[in-house]
Amino acid sequence: MALTNDEINEILELYGRGYSGRKIADKTEHSPITIYYHIRQAKKSVTGLIDKSMNVDKILSQLDYPNLFVNRVVRESSTSHEENEKDELEAEETTEEIESPKKLDLKAELSEFQKNQEIGQRKE
Repeated sequence: MALTNDEINEILELYGRGYSGRKIADKTEHSPITIYYHIRQAKKSVTGLIDKSMNVDKILSQLDYPNLFVNRVVRESSTSHEENEKDELEAEETTEEIESPKKLDLKAELSEFQKNQEIGQRKE
């Protein structure tokens, strides 16, 4: 059975208030699969408009989703975007901090090894 727009908006409103998918399912008596499906579809719609640089007011007028839901998705989207940028910056800093390995002077190491062996043989 397909959900009505009012039922979908109720699901999105509850999600916007911070309810988990299971709590929404208990409250609305719809299956968790149905709940997650509609939340995921609505999130895709909102994030698609965010990617087009639309502000919250334009998204609200275009999609007719509950304000709390749109604000939560926008907040989550900006948080994940900021975290990705932060991770990229940290990765760049870490790369800069790592020193290049010292070049091995094989000839010097070989001659030192040979000297140590000679000293060891003399002691015997």
